[in-house]
Amino acid sequence: MKYIKEAMLHTRAKYMILVFLLGSGAAVAINTLQLQLISEAVSTYDMKYINMIIISGLAMAILSMCTVFGNMAKKVMYHHLINAYNFKIIDLDVKAFSVYSPGEILTVSGKVSTISNLVNTWIVIVREVINSLINLYAIYLLAPKMIFYVVLLYGISMFLLNIANKKILAIEEKRYKYQEMINIEADEIYNGFMEVRSFPDTSECHKKSTYRINSEMLRLKVDTQRWIRVLNIIIDSTNQIGTVILLLYLFLMNSKGMAMPSAKSLTLIMYCWRLGDPFINILFMYSDIGEMKIALPRFEKIMGYKNEIVDGEIELNGFSSNITIDNISFSYNESDTVLDGVSMIIPKGQHIGICGPSGGGKSTFLKLIPRFYDVKSGSIKIDGINIRELTLHSIRKHMGIVHQSTYIFGGTIKENIIYGRRPYTPTEHELIEACKKAAIYEFIMSLPKKFETKVGPRGITLSGGQKQRIALARIFLCNPDIVILDEATSSLDNESERLIQKALDNLKGKTLITVAHRLSTIENCDIIYVVDNHKIVESGTHEELMNLHGLYYNLHNTEKAS
Repeated sequence: MKYIKEAMLHTRAKYMILVFLLGSGAAVAINTLQLQLISEAVSTYDMKYINMIIISGLAMAILSMCTVFGNMAKKVMYHHLINAYNFKIIDLDVKAFSVYSPGEILTVSGKVSTISNLVNTWIVIVREVINSLINLYAIYLLAPKMIFYVVLLYGISMFLLNIANKKILAIEEKRYKYQEMINIEADEIYNGFMEVRSFPDTSECHKKSTYRINSEMLRLKVDTQRWIRVLNIIIDSTNQIGTVILLLYLFLMNSKGMAMPSAKSLTLIMYCWRLGDPFINILFMYSDIGEMKIALPRFEKIMGYKNEIVDGEIELNGFSSNITIDNISFSYNESDTVLDGVSMIIPKGQHIGICGPSGGGKSTFLKLIPRFYDVKSGSIKIDGINIRELTLHSIRKHMGIVHQSTYIFGGTIKENIIYGRRPYTPTEHELIEACKKAAIYEFIMSLPKKFETKVGPRGITLSGGQKQRIALARIFLCNPDIVILDEATSSLDNESERLIQKALDNLKGKTLITVAHRLSTIENCDIIYVVDNHKIVESGTHEELMNLHGLYYNLHNTEKAS
């Protein structure tokens, strides 16, 4: 409830909810009073009751406007909660996405609207409880001997309704889990569309899985409707039995010569009928609360997730000296060593190459420099300052990263290139220069819509080389001090590799750290580190490493032979 309270107390919602509560309570009381006024008016034909009915009607009309404040409060709270949730997702560290699946994150996001209505729902329940008590008191004033039987009847009814509602809640819990499953399935189908279409048998599996999950959800919906019909039967039966009990009471009173006036008799029956409405509203509100109880713990779990990467306090205002890697070790879990005792110094302006057999920890090493993960032991320092002490924003602001699998956003080529400069809009000259340096400008100019060309989801219309060059254009546009390339040419053809290499030549003067699968891309580096079995086993220039006739020599000859 912590985040619900924050959304209520830190926004205008608290005032809206107060007006909604007071107005609703007053409306309920006046509405109940109207029945008594109508009864008196019919019995006495006194105009003063007519005037009172008119005044109370006007008051009801004014108070009915208070319901608007309830809806407004929900919208204000939703705005606060959805922003808080999205900001949390944006700020989650990398590890969080191995804890929470995209399907789970999307499912919870879709339930924020329901969660934001929690306070309003409780207010409506309080209002309806007050409504019931007022009606019961009105029945007591007219027929005090019958109040015990009416309370007993509606007490039994509430007991039965609670049992049925628990059945609905259990079904909704299952439906929520299936909704998570269908969201996960949808995420895999949408984001892995090329793989899905590449394996026809797998495509059939997705169809069967989707059909099975949706069939289960349909069955659960049918079960829910079945229990809702049970609820309606209980409510209708309660109203009918209550009416019969009061009629029998009126008949008994009449047989004893103590007949109640017709107007009051009808008012008594109306009060009994009016007991049904609060029960129905409470029931459905209780059902909504059940759904919130399912969603709220998941929402609070994600919102309460504590990043392992704790932000530092020192701003990195520039990069002037070197990056020092001092005896670092890292593992994703306690038993899996990825890096063990790695040390190196990367002077400003040097081009550093990192290579070695797969699984040695090369790509992980690159993730440690911008603090996507923290080292388990040892330290990484920039200009002598431990990166744990630096703010994440200032570290990453001075770094440009091209990942092995470049993510291209749905939209235009221009939107993708200027992504790293948001919210600032670069000039046309800056954009063109960045594209020329990335060797992508001629390709863009060959397209009918040039920079405004739509690339499709995940850049489906682009080749691997074009995606990588767009990623490099982002780097040139941001102009960072440190550039990190994670196997940027590993899956490219020779022509694409040549263009990428041409683009990399424009990074002279930048501090460049490259993990390479193809050794040809790092031959000209100032120093090359060879990583094997989670450690640095060799280091030096290309010529020095070749003269060692060690691992690098063997890798180079193997690549050349292939």
